[in-house]
Amino acid sequence: MKIAVDEHQSAQLTCSARAEPPPSLTWYRNNYTLYTDVTKYLITESDDVTARFRHVSVLNVTSVGLDELGLYTCTARNVLGSNVTRFNVTVRSKQLYCCLSVPGMMCVCVCVFVCVCVYMLVRR
Repeated sequence: MKIAVDEHQSAQLTCSARAEPPPSLTWYRNNYTLYTDVTKYLITESDDVTARFRHVSVLNVTSVGLDELGLYTCTARNVLGSNVTRFNVTVRSKQLYCCLSVPGMMCVCVCVFVCVCVYMLVRR
């Protein structure tokens, strides 16, 4: 699933699994395990009382920046197996374009370089 987030806004990714026995739900960003960090990530888990055996995990990413773009995955795992939900997060940044209105070739070169770097990261 592709998700585009404005820079400095929050992102909320939701993962749910219907399983018995209850699964453990683990979040990853670019294959690294994420943990609750009060400055950047908040992970909450709950059971959906309206649907039997449905477990939900929500990852809130606060003040999204270019450092947060990438592939987020949520893995639901129990003794019977596992399932993965993927989120490709991109960041819409106003800063990539702001310097184009400022005179000077150096600023334009920096913006082009940053745009190319972001493009290459998103293509991964």
